[in-house]
Amino acid sequence: MPLDPVIKLSVEDCPAEVNDTDRKLFMEINCSLLYAAVFTRPNIAKAMTMLGRFMANPGPAHVIAIKRVLRYVVSTLDRGLKYTNKPWHVKALSTEIPVHEIVNFTYSDWAGDLNTRNSTSATCEFIACRPLSWLAKLQHIKAQSSWEAEYIAMGDGAKDTMYVRNALRKLDFYPTFGPTKMLVNSSAALGIASRPGINNKTKLSVLCSTW
Repeated sequence: MPLDPVIKLSVEDCPAEVNDTDRKLFMEINCSLLYAAVFTRPNIAKAMTMLGRFMANPGPAHVIAIKRVLRYVVSTLDRGLKYTNKPWHVKALSTEIPVHEIVNFTYSDWAGDLNTRNSTSATCEFIACRPLSWLAKLQHIKAQSSWEAEYIAMGDGAKDTMYVRNALRKLDFYPTFGPTKMLVNSSAALGIASRPGINNKTKLSVLCSTW
């Protein structure tokens, strides 16, 4: 795995004074890996989103963590993505998916940032059974519950999906104009999204995630 799931990184790991040597090394590795995370490496997108928060003053724990990501990338250079030319299946769906159809997956780690207690949105669009576009970013409001964090992630996923749909349409690659399937790990968030109207408990998250 890119990051050790047991170790939780926070600003408490930052030194009292900036270590210029560690900071320079951290920034060099971070910028190189961030380029890969954006364009070719969806499997390190979440890790780089988390580590980028400590670029101003990284501590030894952060340097160790980013070196682990670098070793992970080096050890998986022989792995790639093979796109299928046949209809494919998702366990959560009962029907097969046409090769050109997009399916969106979203996820959120509720209050996962130990410093701000903000959640992180993660979204990925699949086509031909492989990822085509992906995104991991810190949510700009504090979710009061897990469903709210998932709902905001759904909004981020929908925006990214619209971008992908429009880009493929301009390339004459996307043949269908029907709704894109979105798979979300929260029945409560799905219920709010499908329910007409808003109330006092859902107003903020709905306004922040719906456009």
